[in-house]
Amino acid sequence: MTLRFHPQMEASLENWIWQMVAALKSQVARPVNVGLAEWVTLAHTHYSIAVRNTRLVGQEIAALLQWLEQERVYFQPIVLKAQRLDAAGLLFKRASPSDRLSPDDANFVDAIHTFTQEHMGLSVGIKQPIAHYDFYPNGGSYQPGCHFLELYKHIAKHGLNVSYPIHCSQRVDLSTFLLLPNVPVLCTEKQGDPSDEGTIRSFLPCLPAITQTIKCAHERSVHLFIDSLLHADMQSTAYPCRDMDSFSQGLCLSCKKGRCNTLGYYARREQQSKKSKSLFLVTRAQSPFKGPQMPNHHTVLV
Repeated sequence: MTLRFHPQMEASLENWIWQMVAALKSQVARPVNVGLAEWVTLAHTHYSIAVRNTRLVGQEIAALLQWLEQERVYFQPIVLKAQRLDAAGLLFKRASPSDRLSPDDANFVDAIHTFTQEHMGLSVGIKQPIAHYDFYPNGGSYQPGCHFLELYKHIAKHGLNVSYPIHCSQRVDLSTFLLLPNVPVLCTEKQGDPSDEGTIRSFLPCLPAITQTIKCAHERSVHLFIDSLLHADMQSTAYPCRDMDSFSQGLCLSCKKGRCNTLGYYARREQQSKKSKSLFLVTRAQSPFKGPQMPNHHTVLV
């Protein structure tokens, strides 16, 4: 099956999507067909509406798979594996399993959590286990190489009064703004507008460093997945543990009875259990991401 896309669609998608497609198709031992769901217009809207639209997109994809099966197009008719890359936390944290990713969605579900750091109870990525195997690189709250230092450098260089054009058309939920505490609103409505009550005007286009800082940790899950495809000889092993503190103390470095797993594309389900397993590991700040077995600043006495 070959899928073709309009050039305008290609331009609207982020670079990492094409990097992932190339990495998936580079697996000579496991040839695959890759299909992309184009739902940019449904995603680029008010966040709460975009969340509702995810269900619509899922229904459309399900309908496509059913049609392919009816037409006897060759493909695996049963969803055997589902992988989630830093699943969204906002409006999904307290959702029922039927309204978010859960172990019931496929024979094997795994998730990579990379930006679960909370501010006032809100987080970009979801922290709770939502799969058969939940991977927490570097604890899952933040990632090496992704920090607010670059944001402060940008402010120091350009100041708070930016000189480039300011676009104030996109509205942002107040709850979304609270994910970025202590960051000034640089882009506000020139004249009072009663309809703006309870919302703020988007300041993200006014300060690109903010979006890049947020994207770095949130998008790291994607690059960890791509990295597992491009560096098959440097797979990252994750260890089951209660939390990152215990892992950092060297208390969870046993892989007996197949308790460990591999981060990314080659993650596997060893035991038929519905209970979620949380796994931890340390990665580097850049590709190849395979890091030391545990944080360097801890010593294990044997």
